[in-house]
Amino acid sequence: KSLNGTDCRIDIYDEGWSGSVTEISTNNVNTPGYAAANPIEWQENDEENLLHVLRYKTGYIRMYEASNGSLNDLYPQTSTEHYVEFYYDSTLMFTGYIQAQSFDNEFIAAPRLVELPIISPVGVSQGIKMNTVTPGNVTIGSLLQSAITKLNAAYTHVVYPESTPAFAGNIKSIIAIPFNDDFDYLESGANDVYEPKYISELLEGICNAYGWILHDEPYNLSFSKFD
Repeated sequence: KSLNGTDCRIDIYDEGWSGSVTEISTNNVNTPGYAAANPIEWQENDEENLLHVLRYKTGYIRMYEASNGSLNDLYPQTSTEHYVEFYYDSTLMFTGYIQAQSFDNEFIAAPRLVELPIISPVGVSQGIKMNTVTPGNVTIGSLLQSAITKLNAAYTHVVYPESTPAFAGNIKSIIAIPFNDDFDYLESGANDVYEPKYISELLEGICNAYGWILHDEPYNLSFSKFD
């Protein structure tokens, strides 16, 4: 529960898992771990920096390890292995992944506080290579759809400004999104070719071309204009 008594729940999904559910709570110490006093927090990255057009969320899940190594299964090997949802009074407030990175394993007696870094799906795009997205003679809309699908998040809505460009147009025929025949993004003219290696760079290129900011919300991606 929250400080005001509202029911809260964090669901952690293991990619490919088909076994039973393990419950971890503040009042059950007979499980692999139990929630800390401040079990989850997050913030939007660089919300005041207009140069950063991808606005995703980062934070932490905190819990106590009941015995040494009892929470090791929560340490992911890939960027999308452990999917996270946080509900506040049955309202979905956060979706994302536990980040795959180096974790400190201090040899101290349990219970030991464990902090698991979390990130919303757009943040994961920094580690997904463009060569996993099919390029070629495609429209802007279909390319974005393919890229967003690679985030492995069940987005139900993608919102664009009212004056959205013609996403049905061929991506190579739209000057505002300058790609050459090799599907390289032209950053500042035909002689300066920048090849987006990761999906995040593609999303940044589209946002910069149209003057947009991309906000990552639970099950929703929202493109909005710079104010």
